[in-house]
Amino acid sequence: MGGNRRSTKVNVGFLLIGFLGLIGSSIAYGAQAYSNFDTLGTVNGYSYENLAGIDNTNLFAWSEMATTNGVNVPVGYMGAAGHLWTASGTLCQVSGWQYNGLVANNFVAETTWGSFCGSGYYYSSGFTRAYNGSGYNTYATYSSPQLYF
Repeated sequence: MGGNRRSTKVNVGFLLIGFLGLIGSSIAYGAQAYSNFDTLGTVNGYSYENLAGIDNTNLFAWSEMATTNGVNVPVGYMGAAGHLWTASGTLCQVSGWQYNGLVANNFVAETTWGSFCGSGYYYSSGFTRAYNGSGYNTYATYSSPQLYF
């Protein structure tokens, strides 16, 4: 009887390890990752920061521009262009330049959901813009961590 009891413990142990592995892999798959914020300073009276993000559930990347204190800016004052990169540094998708169409305190430009360059690891980094009164100052975001698509 002792042998049956031990094999039951071993089987339960293997089931538990398998279950935890399944949970861990699903958590890693359905994820978003973000770069660090970069404080950009004051432009035309507004203080800005930016970041890049990536989502491996809906398979897209984005760049985000925001005011550091939550103050709204007029239409067209913030711009962004999201970029999705393969782990090897090949540009896969670009959102193109987009600008805030409403008074807002942040603006996000996303690549097309579900459009990517085959299975593998990806990261996001892009660009943002702040209106300076006669044109735009352009800033690069930091890179996000890599996620598997």
